[in-house]
Amino acid sequence: MNKQSHFNQLLQNEKFVALAIDQGTSLKNIIKERKGKTFKTSDYFYFKKQIVLNLGIEASSVLFDHETYMSDPSFRTLNTSKIIAYEDDAYNIDNNSRITLLPKKLHKNDEIIKDFSAIKFFMYFNPDSDPKLNSQKFEIIKHVGQICKDLDV
Repeated sequence: MNKQSHFNQLLQNEKFVALAIDQGTSLKNIIKERKGKTFKTSDYFYFKKQIVLNLGIEASSVLFDHETYMSDPSFRTLNTSKIIAYEDDAYNIDNNSRITLLPKKLHKNDEIIKDFSAIKFFMYFNPDSDPKLNSQKFEIIKHVGQICKDLDV
């Protein structure tokens, strides 16, 4: 499949109608706060699963993080295009550098990436930041771009 085919899969009647649920720490903390001492990580995945299975069927695509996608086999058979969030957690960054951490469990050789039509990548960027810092960010961006090129997504 080529890039254009992957791109077309993300559309519904030529419109991008994606479902994206907060993929990380803040949502987990909200659920944890509500559940209190009875909180289990499975509560977090159950909440996300209900949203995906009930709203995702109407979307042209659904954004997943690796951990959520692997948490339930029903996501692999979902009849909609999928986008993988290619970062560890946008909230787990050094506040000084704001460099996005790449996913620990996912890399370009991971077979699971082939289940996705696109890769979403998040990076804070300020053109007025220290040039050394921006150079590090450019290297990460180039790396993710190469992964996309290698996978033709």
